[in-house]
Amino acid sequence: MTVGYVPDWIPAESPPKRTAESPRPLRMRARYDAAGDTLPNRQHWALTDSQSANSLNDATTRQKLRDRARYECRNNGYAKGLVAGIAQDVVGTGPRLQLNLGEAGRESARKVEAAWREWCEATDLADKLRVLQESKVRDGECFGVLGYDDDLDHPVKLDVRLVECDRVETPTDLAQRTDIVDGVELDRIGNPVAYWVSRQHPGDRLAFGLGLDSRDFQRVLARDVLHWFRPDRAGQVRGVSELAPALGLFAQLRRFTLATVQAAEFSATVAGVMETDLPPPDDGEAVMVSQGTEIPLSPGSLLTLASGWKAQGFKAEQPVSTYGEFKGEILAEAGRPTGSPRSLTTGDSSSFNFSSARLDHLPYQRGIWIDRKRLGRLLGKLFRAWWAEYTLIPEAAGGAPAGLPDFAAASWDWHWDGFAWMDPTKDAQAVQMRLDMNLTTLSEECAAEGKDWEEVLEQRAREFDRMEELGLPTLLAAVGQPMTDGEGEPVEGEGEPGNSGATRKAASAAAGGVQGTALNGAQISSLVLICDKLSLKEYPATAAESMIRAAFPLMDRKLISKFVAALDKHERPESEPEPAAQPEDEEVPADA
Repeated sequence: MTVGYVPDWIPAESPPKRTAESPRPLRMRARYDAAGDTLPNRQHWALTDSQSANSLNDATTRQKLRDRARYECRNNGYAKGLVAGIAQDVVGTGPRLQLNLGEAGRESARKVEAAWREWCEATDLADKLRVLQESKVRDGECFGVLGYDDDLDHPVKLDVRLVECDRVETPTDLAQRTDIVDGVELDRIGNPVAYWVSRQHPGDRLAFGLGLDSRDFQRVLARDVLHWFRPDRAGQVRGVSELAPALGLFAQLRRFTLATVQAAEFSATVAGVMETDLPPPDDGEAVMVSQGTEIPLSPGSLLTLASGWKAQGFKAEQPVSTYGEFKGEILAEAGRPTGSPRSLTTGDSSSFNFSSARLDHLPYQRGIWIDRKRLGRLLGKLFRAWWAEYTLIPEAAGGAPAGLPDFAAASWDWHWDGFAWMDPTKDAQAVQMRLDMNLTTLSEECAAEGKDWEEVLEQRAREFDRMEELGLPTLLAAVGQPMTDGEGEPVEGEGEPGNSGATRKAASAAAGGVQGTALNGAQISSLVLICDKLSLKEYPATAAESMIRAAFPLMDRKLISKFVAALDKHERPESEPEPAAQPEDEEVPADA
């Protein structure tokens, strides 16, 4: 009788029993050593837990971590420099808006960008972003609350008020609500709806002295809050100090440094000891020696002691030779939670070669770009709020220009400060190669440098016009422009102003050194093709000379005229027939 459910994959008949001669079936015995329940494993992972992200990072734990992180940053120069350096690299001088309103709205976009730039300066937005970034690394998170400041020196009165994470917590009377996690009110799918912000900092002594209560909270909608932190677990609501894994390392570094200094000070304070080989007295009583007696010595003097006594000095063994190596390894590990290489954590690259230093900076810069991309989303929320007020202000009062399109038709991007080139020559050549091979655009390359490509081109055009007015045509030649004089006429002859050998060499240097004067294979092939056409009388001499001058502006004009004249006088061989003229209405075959 069969009891219960029997799956259909179980055979109806029982398999034959295995005999002694039957081969033993293979059985996998692989396992994870770390999952084994051995005594060393239990001791090593005794503090592991299965808590959720929000339970593990509760208010008490986050407070202890950020308090200790703040203490280390106040008393440890390496920790302080690491946090400040990351904020400077991420924010720099601040983001710059590049707004796109279509071809017809280019002028309006420039006016909006200028108004945004002025507002950023009026509100010190770059400084506030640096504080946000420093707080994220040190404290784990920081908040920015949007509000209005009537005293702001700008038509748009929107402002950002920074709030430390200590002030965002769940009010006592709302502690039983399950939709509020550490001061963050969530909707049914876990997205923030509002933040509960205390009107006073819980550690503000001045506020308590004035009788202010830190338990007085204000509910701020999520649309008006910029919450800046780095989540590393699903469902995480609040941020934890990024220095948490390195706090013990910073503490060890400080203790080791103090111990080394104390050992060195002790060795320098106590120069030696006095000892004797005299036997003890017959009566068995100890020899009484006056303790703490100092023997002052002058440099270069000799010392005489009583019979049976001798002096033994200490060896100057501090600081130990491994002190620098220990510091380097500790700081290298301490910088890993933030993605900083050893050279940035220590502030010293003397032990690195150029390739190693450059390679170490690549993942760090990638992390900076990721942070900037995430920070751009917060700036997008801020820009939407700014646009909403900006479009309500008349143009005469410094508001939006007339005919500004709807916000839905706008797109924007943020430009940040570029990273300094470690090898300017090679990096510039790489950029030029990517542009020549159509693997990048001028917009992308300028954005990597924190520049607007349209502004770069417009500025260069103004500079070219001014150079022509001042009679500086050789600088135009450096970028492949025809050489002209101050009135815009082509410069002829070696002796003409701006066309001498010295100025031509300067233009070549500006164009890239040897590459500015030497022709590559493609350029030589093009020059030979033009010369062939000229010698076959397919191109007039004047046209060929103009083409060569336009294509090779750095070539000597007299030299061009000489070989063009020589090729123009060259007669066509009699055996070579004249090319047949094609009728205008006749179609030329594709393989002609």
